[in-house]
Amino acid sequence: MTSDTQVIYSMMRVGKIYPPNKQVLRDISLSYFHGAKIGVLGLNGSGKSTLLRIMAGKDPDYLGEIAISKGYSVGMLEQEPQLDVSKTVLEVIREGVQPIVDLLAEYDRVIRECQEHGIRVATYFSNKELHPTVEAYKQHGEEWARLPDDTWEQLHNAYSGDEFGAQMCLRSGWMEFHKAYIDKVLTHHALDGTYYDWNVALYCHNTRHVPGHEQDAMEPGCGDWAHSPAGHWDMEELLDLVMWTRERVGPEGLMIIHNTMVPMAAIENFGDGIVAMEWGYARLSSGAPALEDLPLEWSFMGHRARGVIGYGCLEEDAPERVHRQMTVRSVLTASVPWPADALALQMFAPFKGKDLTRYRFADPRWAPVTPGDCDTAAAVYHKADEVLLVIGNLAQDERTVRCRLDVASTDLAAAEQYTVRIGETERSMTPKQLADDGVEAVVEGDSVVLVEIRVK
Repeated sequence: MTSDTQVIYSMMRVGKIYPPNKQVLRDISLSYFHGAKIGVLGLNGSGKSTLLRIMAGKDPDYLGEIAISKGYSVGMLEQEPQLDVSKTVLEVIREGVQPIVDLLAEYDRVIRECQEHGIRVATYFSNKELHPTVEAYKQHGEEWARLPDDTWEQLHNAYSGDEFGAQMCLRSGWMEFHKAYIDKVLTHHALDGTYYDWNVALYCHNTRHVPGHEQDAMEPGCGDWAHSPAGHWDMEELLDLVMWTRERVGPEGLMIIHNTMVPMAAIENFGDGIVAMEWGYARLSSGAPALEDLPLEWSFMGHRARGVIGYGCLEEDAPERVHRQMTVRSVLTASVPWPADALALQMFAPFKGKDLTRYRFADPRWAPVTPGDCDTAAAVYHKADEVLLVIGNLAQDERTVRCRLDVASTDLAAAEQYTVRIGETERSMTPKQLADDGVEAVVEGDSVVLVEIRVK
């Protein structure tokens, strides 16, 4: 971490001579600390502008040596810049940061084209990470840092070649900075909402975050989790952030919650979609657990649309059948493999054109259906004018499944006859026939069949 006592730029015996022999600078040696603000004073013609141009790298013809720390650069606003008089001030400013302007324009183009095709767009924010290269970290990294124990070492979430960011604690100035940044992004781009990662409360022992303990000495041994008066969690702040976000994006806005290792019921209540199962459990390599043995993070609070992260659940070399077992379990629990692959698209194809947010859902634990044997299971999407009966075969071989449905336990309107459709086959059935005889379907191994039931 850069400190105010670190020299980030230095000049050693720098001089400048204009032909034939006019020397305007001689033996200039200066060192600049991080965060320092320095003014250069001098008479007209004494070399102030020359010095600044040398520092900015605009004049390479100088004597002496210059050194700048890695990760820093120098910019300069010309005293008399040459501007295009045909352009506005804003257009001229944009020229100075054209690569960033182009990147933001491409970002807006992608958002616009997605929305034109009916795809809602939410951009990613990490609630607990700030990259060390940004100015906010350089100024406040130590103050906002999440320090998990009494070693006073901030954790950096690394990946090959770089890092996602250093861990921050929401019970600090990071909270207000984070909200202001989110608000700025939502204000300047036509996004539908937010995608939040790191939705988990973390223990922190940064004494700067606890009123009355800001000046406590950070000495090894005082970070005992059970007894330290300065130890704290940021659960309340995380809830405040999520509630603020729901109000910010509005009731029709999109809010995706990426759970990190644990289901978070209070937070999920505010979300429209959940992404879960990134890590924390053994990855599947030879088979999938029974439906009733799925982790809570997978099957918890099924009324929220849920994505189950494939790379968090499957070994890279897992056989194809394990992939199929995971996908079948996803269909039966109102979850989707994330990111979607060809197999997921194939199994979910029968739902094409169905807005599943308009249905109530009952998974195999609660669905008012009775499948034929222990190797099959069924779930139900239901509303006033339609029931979608999802029959899953958990065995490897093909099964003929007879599934009984209690229509009265669904939202489907009462009727004497219902139209029952399986693929291209359609027939009429009474409520009694559905309850007593059931719907018969042939289901391939490790696959699902969709039965559509409507009022006739």
